[in-house]
Amino acid sequence: MKIFILISLGMALLNFSIAGIITFIISRFKKNVNRKKKIRYVLIFFILGTILYFGGAFVFFGGYYRADDVAKQNMKSDIMVDVKEIDQGYFFDGPGSDRALIFYPGARVEPISYAHILHELAKDGTDCFLLKMPLNMAVLDRNKAQSIISEYKYDRYYIGGHSLGGAMSSVFTITHTDEVDGLILLAAYSTTKINDDVRMLSIAGDKDEVLKWDSYNMYRSNWSKNGSELIIKGGNHAGFGDYGKQSGDGEADIDNSEQQRQTVEAIEKFLE
Repeated sequence: MKIFILISLGMALLNFSIAGIITFIISRFKKNVNRKKKIRYVLIFFILGTILYFGGAFVFFGGYYRADDVAKQNMKSDIMVDVKEIDQGYFFDGPGSDRALIFYPGARVEPISYAHILHELAKDGTDCFLLKMPLNMAVLDRNKAQSIISEYKYDRYYIGGHSLGGAMSSVFTITHTDEVDGLILLAAYSTTKINDDVRMLSIAGDKDEVLKWDSYNMYRSNWSKNGSELIIKGGNHAGFGDYGKQSGDGEADIDNSEQQRQTVEAIEKFLE
């Protein structure tokens, strides 16, 4: 949230500067512009710029991808997994007690869209924490996993996420190496070197057209030596969750349930 505040302050300063420049230009070409009029012009242009900024931000962040019925169905508790809302997001409490996965959702995606994967992992022995992020942007609270680690006690903690959420989970891992046993990236990459003591798993679909493959391949050098990879044939970017088709994504050759089945299977193998 601090980042969002800094961005807002930066935009306010930029708006004020632009308003001042526009007023200066007007005063150069228009006669009889006194000090009061200059101040009035600055305020008018500043207000207009601020309205445009926050209006654009409202449209952008308000248009997030919403979870579908499959995801909502997996948010229900059953005989194996107790699903409950907590301060940080949602807790999938299964029969396991020694390890947990903290999951960062993708940008502008409703968190519960990833319920199916996390419900399956919890059922098979890995408790899962699905984090809610400010404005559905993990970049605005990339250290949120710390509150889970501080509050709940597990022998092993794994961090992971989808897309931008995966990138932010890697940032957390880099700065909290002693607290993280493994990193799981879904259609994501780390722009900074992962400590070789941290095990990591990277999963992506070969039909993904949202993921920047050039960057993904370039940043392979940042993987830990204990890194492994799965490329799901026929999978795409949105197939890791249940929130419909994502803008700019490729057409998948397999359905979401199959992509998620392979993802769960690979993660469970990695965790074991």
